[in-house]
Amino acid sequence: MFSKSLFPIVLLLLLSPLALTQVPAELEAEQAIAEHQAFRHHLILLIDRSGSVRKQLSKPKYRDRLKRMLTSELPELLFTPGEVLPNRALLEEQDYLSTAFFGLGGWNRYDYRSFIGQGSDLYRTDPIGQNYVEGIDTTFFIQLHKDIQSDTRSLFAGNFTGLSFAGPIGFNYFKQSKIKVHRTFVLLISDGEYHSIDDPSSELSIPAVEDSWGKMHTLNNSEYIDSIYATVKTNYLWHPALKEINAQPFYMNLYEYKPSQRNLSIRSKLDFPAEVRIERRPEGFEQTIRIKDGDLSDPYTPRKFLLQVRQANSEQIIHQEVQEFESGLIDLTLHDDILGRSDAPLELDLRFWLNFKDPAYGAHQLHPFGSVEQGAEGLVETIRINKEARANILGIVPLFDGLYRFSAPWAGPAQRDNVRFWNSTLIVLAFLLLLLVVYRYIRRNREITDPKLIRIQTAKGSKID
Repeated sequence: MFSKSLFPIVLLLLLSPLALTQVPAELEAEQAIAEHQAFRHHLILLIDRSGSVRKQLSKPKYRDRLKRMLTSELPELLFTPGEVLPNRALLEEQDYLSTAFFGLGGWNRYDYRSFIGQGSDLYRTDPIGQNYVEGIDTTFFIQLHKDIQSDTRSLFAGNFTGLSFAGPIGFNYFKQSKIKVHRTFVLLISDGEYHSIDDPSSELSIPAVEDSWGKMHTLNNSEYIDSIYATVKTNYLWHPALKEINAQPFYMNLYEYKPSQRNLSIRSKLDFPAEVRIERRPEGFEQTIRIKDGDLSDPYTPRKFLLQVRQANSEQIIHQEVQEFESGLIDLTLHDDILGRSDAPLELDLRFWLNFKDPAYGAHQLHPFGSVEQGAEGLVETIRINKEARANILGIVPLFDGLYRFSAPWAGPAQRDNVRFWNSTLIVLAFLLLLLVVYRYIRRNREITDPKLIRIQTAKGSKID
């Protein structure tokens, strides 16, 4: 009798082929995400130091609100796993934190080249942007609030915020080229809202501002902002915000700056054929294709690819595996264990992982399960597989597997060489057979017609030649 205890095992065995065709791709995606999160993060904290913030801080209830934001809500946002990202905190051990104030005021003569500036005693002993996060806790933010509270007049004496381009300019200011950073985030703290998210021209068009003493100041070097903003916008994506916290009159807006790879095409990076002809061998079908990095000096480094073989025009996966690149090169051997023995048309899907060396990130991983903006579509290629048809000996007799294996030790593994072998062998045999037939015919004909060979025997036994 069938044991109930065996039912789950039998069910698992029955469902396993289906699982093999669906689950591994999801597992690959999860692995890619896990690898994604193994890299370091860089968080850039930018605080608006405009005059309007100073006015807000003159009110006790708003000072308390900013203190709660800096010492409670901000650490919770940065250090709580799952608060922003599913499997880790935004900042953990070994991540990087950069902090600065932004805006224009009397301290920088309304010059955009000093739009991102240093102003708190907390940062004067360390190079800005090099604060190394190693077990950092809320003490850091408590001290930040104390600095702001004790130095409100000098820190928040600005009259022009420039909030629409503060994030891109701060990102460009702190971008890291020598450290291995995978993801870069910008967190803005301000009491204002964007004039225009995608175009700072509405703010840059302001010809002058009036300070708290009634003096008019011209805004200098606006082309500096224009140039940096255009460069960042061309190469990075940061909208929409990952997180928005509203504690009026203050706001916290968190963005991730991602290198735009929407137009990435793996074929412009790697050399490999668009179609593959799989040659028949005595043991089955086999062919080696080379996938090679065409330019080792560019910012892309191939890491691995997911190989999936499926029937043409179908989602049914016959085989899949992951292979690693070594020195930008891999020789992929396709054989029956991978392709199966079906004569149905096949297609080969290749899904690639790349490291992208970006000036701001250091190392950024692009993968086929990511977003379109990160080049996911360009990291997938399909190769048509054409199996070599079974050849015929003398154009009529198929080269059966037994004949193929018999001749291969002498003719070699290529099917065409084995066909030549059998063609030559059969032609020689046919020729020898023809010679034998001719020889026997001639010999028999001579025995009948040669008078020297005719003998007559009488009844008495005498012979007449």
